[in-house]
Amino acid sequence: MHRILLYGETGSGKSTFGNFILGREEFEVSEFSESFTDETTKRTSSIDPSIEVIDTPGLLDSQGRDQINTGKMIDTLKNYRDNGLHLILVIFNFKNPKFNIMHEKMILYLCNIFPKDLAQHIGIVFTRYNHKKEMRSKNGQRDPREHAQKQFIPKIMKLISDTTHEKIFLGVPIFFVDSLENDKNSKEELKRLINFTKTFVKPIETICKSDWRYKETRNIFEYETTEEYEDDRKVIVKKTYKITEYIDYNGNVANVDRILYSTDKQYKDKALKELDLKDCFQTIKYCANNIKLSLDTLKFVNQMNKESNYELNFLDKCLYGGLYILANTNNN
Repeated sequence: MHRILLYGETGSGKSTFGNFILGREEFEVSEFSESFTDETTKRTSSIDPSIEVIDTPGLLDSQGRDQINTGKMIDTLKNYRDNGLHLILVIFNFKNPKFNIMHEKMILYLCNIFPKDLAQHIGIVFTRYNHKKEMRSKNGQRDPREHAQKQFIPKIMKLISDTTHEKIFLGVPIFFVDSLENDKNSKEELKRLINFTKTFVKPIETICKSDWRYKETRNIFEYETTEEYEDDRKVIVKKTYKITEYIDYNGNVANVDRILYSTDKQYKDKALKELDLKDCFQTIKYCANNIKLSLDTLKFVNQMNKESNYELNFLDKCLYGGLYILANTNNN
């Protein structure tokens, strides 16, 4: 099965062209600015059962449902991960061809979903093209096919190239039909389109998992430090938050997610209990007594060494010092 996706402005003849491929009236048709196609719909062609056509809600819908319609279309596309999509056709009304901002956004969305070989699987269809009338009125004027080639293809290729960062050297096939007249030339164009679709052995490269609604995401980290206590111990808590900003295709921040990324705890020494003043005095007195005893011991050892004509060796000094400390400690 080879699948063809149609998308274009409301009133461009998209659904009518879809019926032309199917060989029967299946898709609802809109002649005005209000789209009759609310859901993405797929049908199998009666002309060639190996061809499946996917009709989508029209762009620039008068009721302002572009965002909703585009979302439905992309959600449907994501279901084709396994079955595949072979050809995407951008539909223009030949009598009033315009490449507007919604076409640009749609191309960008498709690049995000099919990031690799979209350029090889895209084509242009001009509906309401009366072959006999256009050939009679030409009279040396520029060929409308050539005009379309120069007017639309470079824009589409540049968008795809700028978005996917790949150099593209391919041409885009263009088809001219009048789905209502159903004339011989239009039938030949349809045959050429079906044969072109069948040249694709594989569908478009695997669908990307990124969110189609956003052009890019930007990550920012925020840090927060607080002091807490656990079991009389001070704890410094450092929290890191990951802020993800979603940038839409107009360059604006469309959505923001804030999540706790990591938590780091640093424990300080256990807090000392408050000392009693009496205990402090006793501690100070004990230290002072020890200092005084040490000084008195040093004086006693020096005096003994002097009386011995400074002939006491190190061990003798230690012995006299130890005896003095024992004697005075016992007295205390």
